[in-house]
Amino acid sequence: MEYSGKKIKVMQLASGDLWAGAEAVVYELCKGLSGIDGVELCTVILNNGKLAQACRDSGITTLVVDEKNYGAAGLVKKLIKISRSFRPDIIHSHRYKENIIASTCAAFSGFPKLVTTVHGLPEAAYSRKTRGILLLNSLIVRYLFSGVAAVSDDIMKHLAKAYGSTRKLKCIYNGIDIPEADGKIPGSVVLGSAGRLVKIKDFALLIETASLVTAEKPDARFLLAGDGPEKEMLNEKIRSLDLAQNFKINGHVEDMGRFYKSLDIYVNTSQHEGIPMTILEAMARGIPVVAPSVGGIPEIITCDEEGILVKERTAFAFAKALIELMNSEEKIQQIGLAARKRIKDQFSNTKMTSAYHELYLELVYPGKD
Repeated sequence: MEYSGKKIKVMQLASGDLWAGAEAVVYELCKGLSGIDGVELCTVILNNGKLAQACRDSGITTLVVDEKNYGAAGLVKKLIKISRSFRPDIIHSHRYKENIIASTCAAFSGFPKLVTTVHGLPEAAYSRKTRGILLLNSLIVRYLFSGVAAVSDDIMKHLAKAYGSTRKLKCIYNGIDIPEADGKIPGSVVLGSAGRLVKIKDFALLIETASLVTAEKPDARFLLAGDGPEKEMLNEKIRSLDLAQNFKINGHVEDMGRFYKSLDIYVNTSQHEGIPMTILEAMARGIPVVAPSVGGIPEIITCDEEGILVKERTAFAFAKALIELMNSEEKIQQIGLAARKRIKDQFSNTKMTSAYHELYLELVYPGKD
């Protein structure tokens, strides 16, 4: 769809208290939208942190409303003031709290179209209070939002069951800037993963897998970039399996480019995923990925040439796939090249941004071609 009229005014609303997959997507989207002539962008972030800084560094108009300095009523009042001043055509929110705030802001700023992105499915059992918030979010999105973007077909199917319709749903894959191809830092074979150290990522399975791999390949090293509530438990598991020389948890890593450059193989052991940014980032750098066939991952790795999908959630199955790959330098290189091409073709920042821009146009100018 093309429309040569006034600029569409888009307000992005995100928390930014963490830096995880959703925050990386928000940054990539804002960066892409800021380069479109037909879009006037205002990015509102509820916490000062890496997301806000990354947006500022990229020259994106960024307003930080630090929620630690406001009560709930004060936070909403401040955001209403911003939305009334900006008068957006679209408020695009990310996650539950932001969806609820966006619906309130819309009522005071000319009723712009509301869009949300569902970055993943619920991760765990929740308290009664949180279940109440989730129910409120579901009702608000169902009845007040005009567009719901799912980052994978798998998530879209879950949402269709929840909402009973696909009318307002659209699958838009996450996208990234494609980095220049560069060689690995020389050294022994290094296998790595990255993410929040939480149960759904199942890094305990990665450690068990490392124990089997290093039994056959003692020089193999495993690196894990990330922090979170399971760090102490995971470190204890490393010690109990006598892996201290082969497995290191690096904690939060600022320079992820250098982290990826150190890897020969990227491993994901999650119980569920949407479209994980870490897998996209690894594949874009030509790093072969070994991952479970869950969630949206099979939508990224669609054949054996692009990566290796492990069907069974066992350390033995993961270790077998990794050892077979480690035994063939040629296969590592072939999969790496195919993986990079897959990301360039289907998961670029340009492709993602264009899809969201198209969605905004459809909502603001319905019926236009």
